[in-house]
Amino acid sequence: MKAKEEKDKAQVYGSEYDFQDKETDVSGLLRNVRGNVIEGAIQIDAYMNILLAEYFISDKEKRAEFLWDFLFDEGCTSFFKIGVINRLGLLKDSYEGMKKDLQRLYEIRNLLAHSLPQIGEEVHVFRPGRKKRKDQKKTLMELNEEFNELFSKVIHELARLVEMEPL
Repeated sequence: MKAKEEKDKAQVYGSEYDFQDKETDVSGLLRNVRGNVIEGAIQIDAYMNILLAEYFISDKEKRAEFLWDFLFDEGCTSFFKIGVINRLGLLKDSYEGMKKDLQRLYEIRNLLAHSLPQIGEEVHVFRPGRKKRKDQKKTLMELNEEFNELFSKVIHELARLVEMEPL
């Protein structure tokens, strides 16, 4: 019985969630996991912006203008930035698979940001109007763990590439 009780609970951001109390805890769990993933994606985006701004603009004062006028534009998506950074060779000194890891982080981010919880034995996410994908077989906690694992590796590598401490 104790193993079942432990399986029904999860830790996110230091808070414990009881899956048996589905009405209150699932909503809080989803909110915290989404917050974790979206905050991580914002940090990654900040490093990609630094890489691109430093590559294209040598004048430090003009970098802010480049950030506001180009990199913060809604058409300059994270996936677009990943492609540009890769094509410019800015990932060549990085570990093999860095581009793929960046793309996967943003796939998870988008899935969690634009999905609804599906509550059963475990919490899953799904995007209405979309065909079932492999991600929909993963639980919310599995997606959160995958994101955290990749995030730790990617954020340290991006910090190294821009010669800064991780945010």
